Amino acid sequence: MARKITSSDILVPLLLISLMNVAACTSFSKGSEKGSDAPLSSGESNSSHQQGGSSHPIKTLQKTKVTNHPHPLSWVQGADPLSDARQAIKANDLRFLAFAGRAIAIPGVNLAEYPIEYLEQHCGYRTLKGTGDTLRVGEQTSLRSLAHDYAIVYNQTILASCL
Repeated sequence: MARKITSSDILVPLLLISLMNVAACTSFSKGSEKGSDAPLSSGESNSSHQQGGSSHPIKTLQKTKVTNHPHPLSWVQGADPLSDARQAIKANDLRFLAFAGRAIAIPGVNLAEYPIEYLEQHCGYRTLKGTGDTLRVGEQTSLRSLAHDYAIVYNQTILASCL
């Protein structure tokens, strides 16, 4: 008779692997710090030796400047897709707005009725930065949703002029 697999049969090995990875990462990060094992020059003092502590010098944390880069889709906030599409039509730019990913998606256009190859040949398309199929930590899904809604209106307006 086959033994029933329990959640601990799966979780325990995963936990052990995770702990080994944490230990490996810790050992790599200790050795990679600049000057962590470098001897002190004659002019430097090591406060840990003076206090009878460990043989490693005390390290001070350095402040890291964090820069906030705007999300690639931040332009969509307050944008007017109908007005933008009309301006593009006047400029004879009939490219659709597409979302990049494993497959190209053109919001607002029925790809069963208008295959991507047909649209590309007659009108073209451009992919929007920040619309890939993978979200990184911290990306704003609300901006992606706004961009999708924007692209629907924009593309439907372009579709009427392109075909």
